[in-house]
Amino acid sequence: MQVKGGIDWIGVTLSGGALILLNVGLGSPEMGVGRIDRRSGGTPADWIAGAAATFVIFLLSQRRVRDPILNLKIFSNRNLSAASGVNLLVGFLHQWWRSSASRCSSMSRARRTT
Repeated sequence: MQVKGGIDWIGVTLSGGALILLNVGLGSPEMGVGRIDRRSGGTPADWIAGAAATFVIFLLSQRRVRDPILNLKIFSNRNLSAASGVNLLVGFLHQWWRSSASRCSSMSRARRTT
């Protein structure tokens, strides 16, 4: 079976880089925002900002390549765009809720031990 089209290596690299930066930024809930991590060399906000910048470059590249990973024309469908936005929002709210609940339980344990 012959498949038409090629692999968008620029898109693969940019999307992978954005996801790695986001995971590093969100992956350490014990680090408070603004606190410098000596191992990674930055704050979580720095890593997340880098992820956002890389993702914007990824989106701009997807408009120009012949065989994009993510065809941006699918977001012209209003229902798909709304569902994707809600899904993203729910995912972030769930992550925030989980990390804040974890912080509250660890703070209450710390109060009990002192």
